[in-house]
Amino acid sequence: MGGVGKIQCAFGYVYEYRHEYQWVYWVSAANRSLISSGYEGIALEESLASPDEAPEKSATDRPGTAWATEELAPCD
Repeated sequence: MGGVGKIQCAFGYVYEYRHEYQWVYWVSAANRSLISSGYEGIALEESLASPDEAPEKSATDRPGTAWATEELAPCD
């Protein structure tokens, strides 16, 4: 779905509803590795994980994050 303004739409939403949220995080979904490292970075930033905690599994193998890297069906 290249070139249809997805990023601009997301930025517009964030700007419009900025008063509803304390923080907004941007996670690149260019590939599975960037998704995983993005969520891991958020966890570290929010003190949900310690930097010296070496994950035994990749973030995509953990419950609650696998959905983020699944192939999504195109919207009609």
